[in-house]
Amino acid sequence: MCIPTPPVIYHCPRCHWTMLSTGSDAIVPGEPYTHCPNCGSADLQRTRLPSWRRGLIGALLKVFARG
Repeated sequence: MCIPTPPVIYHCPRCHWTMLSTGSDAIVPGEPYTHCPNCGSADLQRTRLPSWRRGLIGALLKVFARG
């Protein structure tokens, strides 16, 4: 059974690299991030998306998938 992972924002305070990992039941190679892929720093900040943002992103993804 597939269990979707919650969306997470990764941010590196050293080089300001940012990545949004959308909630999915598949994990892409390299995720979840443990080190910044840009500068190699291990000091990544992880923030879960608030529920209202998750709904907005899901709606936008559905609109773009139709196009």
